[in-house]
Amino acid sequence: MAAPESKPPEILGKSPPIRLLQKRLAAAAAADAVVLLSGPVGSGKELAARVLHNLSARRNGPFVIVPCSALAPALAESELFGHEKGAFTGAVTSHAGLAERASGGTLLLSEVGELPAAAQAKLLRFVEDGVVTPLGGEPRRVDARLVASTSKDLAALVRAGSFREDLYYRLRVLRIDVPPLAERGEDVLLLAEHFLDIFAAELGRQRPRLDGGAREALLSYPWPGNVRELANVLRSALVFGRGESLSAADLELPRSSAAAPCGGRPAGLRAVVARVVRETEEAMIREALARSAGNRTRAARELGLTRRGLQLKMRRYGIR
Repeated sequence: MAAPESKPPEILGKSPPIRLLQKRLAAAAAADAVVLLSGPVGSGKELAARVLHNLSARRNGPFVIVPCSALAPALAESELFGHEKGAFTGAVTSHAGLAERASGGTLLLSEVGELPAAAQAKLLRFVEDGVVTPLGGEPRRVDARLVASTSKDLAALVRAGSFREDLYYRLRVLRIDVPPLAERGEDVLLLAEHFLDIFAAELGRQRPRLDGGAREALLSYPWPGNVRELANVLRSALVFGRGESLSAADLELPRSSAAAPCGGRPAGLRAVVARVVRETEEAMIREALARSAGNRTRAARELGLTRRGLQLKMRRYGIR
């Protein structure tokens, strides 16, 4: 169960994908249906689930996380649904499962695609009628809202036979996509400032500023590890960089994820993705400038950028 927080969790950002996420979370919070959060590793699905919980009528109840990938197949049913004393060798006391501990609140099944097959069958009943059956015990009703998250294509897992099709459709009631950081534009700078505030306070030192080179590097990097990678990069830069400002060199961003040279062959999928993102972004900027008759303020607003951010990107792409 999560520890009490001093302030409500929030999703920082002003980009169109994040504004859409914020609206969908608020709308889903008003219902009590199952929610499936889909997005790449490190994009912030757990934070989205916490925001959903905090916006709902269950906000004063527990928020319980089940890390499905960490559940051992032999113990998954017991951990999730509990067991009675003597249900198996070593069960010297009764044990309430995580689902029951979430009663009155929210149960987050993190990376639900990793849930062992045996536990999937019992989860299906819980999703359908809110009933759990502890090992060696009797069925009992649990009032917990179910939220599942996944970085995998559950439909593909169904086709591969590793995930139950009936469970997939029971979970896919309210689907909400959590966007990767590469699609969030200038949100990366907002998040970077946020992380610097947090980590500087933790270290008890003055918070350095990001110089122009660092800001441009943050905007240019494709962030394959998403928000989690950004946080790690900023923490490292703050620990090893001792000046009043952080430069692009202080960030130590991997060069292997940069775009491949023109005319060369992309070195792997990351390079291909980075190139496509770059080309798409350039085209969107040119189209927005054309629609606004060259008015940078209007174009920046349409793109979810600040005027300064738009100028940096125009300079990067050679747009006059």
